[in-house]
Amino acid sequence: MTDRKNDLDNCSLDMITDAPEFQEIIDFGSLHSHPRFKFRVQKDTDSLELISEIIAEYKSPIQIQCAFGHWHQHGFIAVLNDGVITQLGNRCSSKGSFKDDFIRRKNQFENIRDRRNLLKALEGLGHEMELFEAHSSRSTPDSTLGMALHLVRMRSELPTDLQYHLNEMGRSRVNQLVAVRRSSQRETQVQSLFGRGPGNDLTREVICQLSGAQCLWPDFDVRKLINDSRKKIKRLQDSQGFSSRTERVQVSSDLDNLRTNNQQLSRANGMLRAFLKEDNLRQLERAIDGKGGKKLLRRIAHTYALNDINKAA
Repeated sequence: MTDRKNDLDNCSLDMITDAPEFQEIIDFGSLHSHPRFKFRVQKDTDSLELISEIIAEYKSPIQIQCAFGHWHQHGFIAVLNDGVITQLGNRCSSKGSFKDDFIRRKNQFENIRDRRNLLKALEGLGHEMELFEAHSSRSTPDSTLGMALHLVRMRSELPTDLQYHLNEMGRSRVNQLVAVRRSSQRETQVQSLFGRGPGNDLTREVICQLSGAQCLWPDFDVRKLINDSRKKIKRLQDSQGFSSRTERVQVSSDLDNLRTNNQQLSRANGMLRAFLKEDNLRQLERAIDGKGGKKLLRRIAHTYALNDINKAA
């Protein structure tokens, strides 16, 4: 008996009613002790209507006997037309003479619950919008967008070959800056020992390793994420109600996507901060210096390091 009581304590009971007479029902123990609750009821087999309203849904790890003697793990707590509160199994109530009444009441319950959950979720919209505004501010140099635009300017001043290699880092999802050059005679001899033919006379050389290089990945296209979030926020602000399931699905999807985009922007923020640190850019500067062209950019770290971002902006 104790084990079964513990199992009932672990059952979920999702209440939606605000009626004072049902506020004391918080679990199966308080449900079963309610003065209007009955474990079993008799129903008229010809009755087409039985339910006044559904006030809760239950899901259980164990089988629970419903008002008609069947066993279920999923069902609903209903107030019947005579005022009795009881348990209706989802499966058996979807059959029989009053199935249309049950399905209609169940749909009403789910619509009310979905609307309630959405309104509760929308309470967090203000927080998500504050996060988004912090990420997308153009007037704040160390916002996620500010740093992303700063990186774009830096990359535009790099030599063409280094721009190519940074793009390749993003596509390849690595943090190593790799250059491809023609192999020396010694390297060609070593390659031949491993069975590489004369057509493979190129050597891939790691120039440097860069922290935060994930900010170059396509997943963290900051401007694309921000534009997508703006569309979601506009739809959420313009939404007038949630009367249809289609509207509720759209609002729920927009909320989830806005949260996901904010999480991606937060990750991109950390990556950009790591990438634009002075010691990280010094490595890139040394790699450029080592390439030896006359027009190659100098003093990258001094101009574009994060601690100098306000001056450079």
